[in-house]
Amino acid sequence: MACKPSEKKAAKRLVAIGDRRLFLMKKPSTLSKAVIKMIHFYDLKRLDCMSSECVTIRYWTPKGEKEVEIRGADVSHIVQHIVRQYNEITPGFSSTVRMKGNLSPMGIDLREDSGVAVEGVAPMHRVYVAQCAYFKEPVSREFAHFLEDTITSGNRELNFCECPGIGQKTPIAFDMRPVIASLRHTPQFRALVLANLNSKEVVAHMANILRHNTALSRVVLSRMETSKAFVLLGDLIAANKAHAIQSITLSGSKIPNDGIDALANALELFSHALTELNLSQCQLSGARADALVWAFERNFGMSLSIEVLDLSHNNFELSGSQALERWLHNAKEHSRLRSLNLSHSNVNMTALCRSLRSLAHLQYLDISHNKVDLGAAKLLGVAIEASSTLRSLRVAGCGLTLENLQSITFEALTNRRLERVDLDVSHNCVGAKDMAMVAAALRKSTNLRMISLAGLKLKPDAFLVLLKALRKVETLEVLVLDGAYNNAREGRVGAAIAGVLECVPGIEALGLRGGYK
Repeated sequence: MACKPSEKKAAKRLVAIGDRRLFLMKKPSTLSKAVIKMIHFYDLKRLDCMSSECVTIRYWTPKGEKEVEIRGADVSHIVQHIVRQYNEITPGFSSTVRMKGNLSPMGIDLREDSGVAVEGVAPMHRVYVAQCAYFKEPVSREFAHFLEDTITSGNRELNFCECPGIGQKTPIAFDMRPVIASLRHTPQFRALVLANLNSKEVVAHMANILRHNTALSRVVLSRMETSKAFVLLGDLIAANKAHAIQSITLSGSKIPNDGIDALANALELFSHALTELNLSQCQLSGARADALVWAFERNFGMSLSIEVLDLSHNNFELSGSQALERWLHNAKEHSRLRSLNLSHSNVNMTALCRSLRSLAHLQYLDISHNKVDLGAAKLLGVAIEASSTLRSLRVAGCGLTLENLQSITFEALTNRRLERVDLDVSHNCVGAKDMAMVAAALRKSTNLRMISLAGLKLKPDAFLVLLKALRKVETLEVLVLDGAYNNAREGRVGAAIAGVLECVPGIEALGLRGGYK
């Protein structure tokens, strides 16, 4: 459809509507030579009409906003087509970014759910195709099929790790800009997952999405290269006051200090609950850990709702440990924390263990490969004794001596309020002479579901003492003894293992890998 623009110098031009584009053409020329301007509907800013035969179109250009006025008897029909196609490619777009205007003299409503809009929400792959046209990039058939299959299956998680061509220099690789643009406003997905991508632009792309999206509740951005774009990520999350993010996983990503600061600032501004935060292996130092915990303390409404917290494989040092202890102490029984992973984090356990007793909902605790001295072990034993929720305790590689180990395992194995407990005490300093005491604690167990004694490197006699005690643990389902015994030929050991399996028929998994020389 076409009509004449009102400007005198454009009196011999036509206006036409193509596929999500507005064309201004010279009237007598062929189409290939006639187009003097092409406006994609994503660049439209306002439509205003003074009468049923006149509309002013304001649009964006790299040099700023411009406008054109169109007059003619068919103007209302052209506007209807513009509005219909615009609504098809902007499902879920917020009012802050949607085209605005006043078309009441034509009886047309700009709202997405107006009568001229296509019934229902346009599929997201249609938005992706429109964004490809906007960026002048070819549509990736692989991504389009992946997107359509994901939507058709009812999956609300878009996992880019499963998408062919993502982050690869192959013939099927595709430009990410249309993809990111199509995800900025879509209500289609609740989770986005990106991992192991070497492109430093990926973090900036994710930030672009989170600046606008109000439907995503879970974001996974794992094992990314060091990038200053993490600062942008934090800043744009903070700028989006209506975001719905409740779970953030950045594990394995090399986040610079200012990136951690930006994330902490974003968390401080959360207006709703955060249920999961995973910053494992993110190069978190003591000072940065302190900044993160400071955000927790400044926004208790957000931090008290955290159920899963993984800060493993970082370097807390004393300052970070004290900050974490302070937050946990102030949170007390109000915290919803169910899972806490601080393994390999150089945490001062004496400072931390003082606050563990108050965590009324804690089910999973991993403090492996942090130094646990006698004082910390006794405090941890007190916390275990008071718990009625603990299900898994991992203290592998904590340098536990027999006395320290007894303080922990005895309470875990004899607390009758605990059910189906998983206990990992592997790679500690328990020797053959200590095994009788460990065996005595095991015989008293009423709740042990899994135990890992890997890496203890026991000689046959001590190993037999252990196996004899395990025959009494009727609740056992998983037994891990990898590297726990001398693998020299010893017929008694094989018979003793068979005896354990016979006496405890509930064992479903047995680990005997390795050994030592």
